[in-house]
Amino acid sequence: MGFALVLLVISIGAAAAIQAASDPRITRAFVGGTLRAIGLYLAFLAVPLLFLLFAGALLPPVPRGQAATGTVMAVLGWAGLALLLLIRTLPRLRRVPEYWLRFGVVDAALLALVGAGVARISGIW
Repeated sequence: MGFALVLLVISIGAAAAIQAASDPRITRAFVGGTLRAIGLYLAFLAVPLLFLLFAGALLPPVPRGQAATGTVMAVLGWAGLALLLLIRTLPRLRRVPEYWLRFGVVDAALLALVGAGVARISGIW
């Protein structure tokens, strides 16, 4: 099962690379911008992992269930913010609706989710 999944991922990647190589709209600058955006996305996703590594030393002890709930809330909110960052910085071939490119309700809800999760982890809430 695992080998078949790896083979499927490699096949899809090869098909995508062949299609991208044959598309005249995909230039070296487009690929460079894409790689930069994905690197920024991965760096943005590394922040909650670093926070979780040091959270035990930085924050007061709280019950395990409360810490788990807060961790899930904070990580999901941060991952949503990372996804919005990727949407806003990734080069694209088609236009994205303007409401994804501006700060709005989705950003505020994700920031509130991160804040609630951190408050839950720290024992404030």
